[in-house]
Amino acid sequence: MGIDSLLVHLGSVMCETHVSRWFGGKRAGIDVSVWMYSGAAATATELALHAANKVDVMTLEHTLAYESYCISRLELLLKHNITPVVVFEGAGMPTKAATSARREHDRQKHMMRGLNLHATHDLVESGKAFARSLKITGAMGRKLRRTLLRVHPTIECIVAPYEADAELAHLSLTNYVDIVISEDSDLIPYGCATVLDYLHEHHDDVLPHNFDADFYRALLTFRHHIVYNPVQERALMLHDWATSADDIREWANEVDPPTFLGNIQVTHAHAKGVANGTLHPTTYVPYHD
Repeated sequence: MGIDSLLVHLGSVMCETHVSRWFGGKRAGIDVSVWMYSGAAATATELALHAANKVDVMTLEHTLAYESYCISRLELLLKHNITPVVVFEGAGMPTKAATSARREHDRQKHMMRGLNLHATHDLVESGKAFARSLKITGAMGRKLRRTLLRVHPTIECIVAPYEADAELAHLSLTNYVDIVISEDSDLIPYGCATVLDYLHEHHDDVLPHNFDADFYRALLTFRHHIVYNPVQERALMLHDWATSADDIREWANEVDPPTFLGNIQVTHAHAKGVANGTLHPTTYVPYHD
């Protein structure tokens, strides 16, 4: 749910710094999905062929490139006395189901093009297509958590009930972490301090049909995203639903009830299992690896 052009207007409150200058001795929440994507991009062909051949990355014993990339960054933080709390993506948000389906369709299209080009030994163009089909899967996250448990067992990992950025905002707002390191500008409207690394591209200023209802859903999603509290060991809303009572508008009659936020009735046991990485974030079925 990125906000286009947001960072363009924040120049007066942004600055460049070294992590050791302000963040030494602090706890940092890490949005690891972007690091995973950056690290995986270098081996997009390998990962695409694994996916095409239905190879489960959990069966691969060697450390993959995206894991090494993330570990090197985490070790940089440790070197400067920063305690990382690594947050992984959980289940998909119902609010973004249509967008996610469209992106998955595009990824599959590029995957098929890449496989066809690879079959003709056009490694350059197939590599470009595979890069556009790249997807960070739950299994890739589980493999990274397993590797971290082996090489850095003291690093805390949390799997968010849904999106990592809302979980990071909760950890920041409850002072569980001091700062958040992310490349997602969504963390600003969620209400937490963050380190941002890039600007979003500009797009045409055309308001789509049902923009009011979609905007209202987005507003409520930012405020009431389901997150996990590692101290209380339970799931809860980022902010209590009652805080939006004054914002209910008659024009929002197309907005669904709060169930579009996902499973707001998730049990404490399920929430803890997801956060610890022992339960699937969507089905709550235990992993057996």
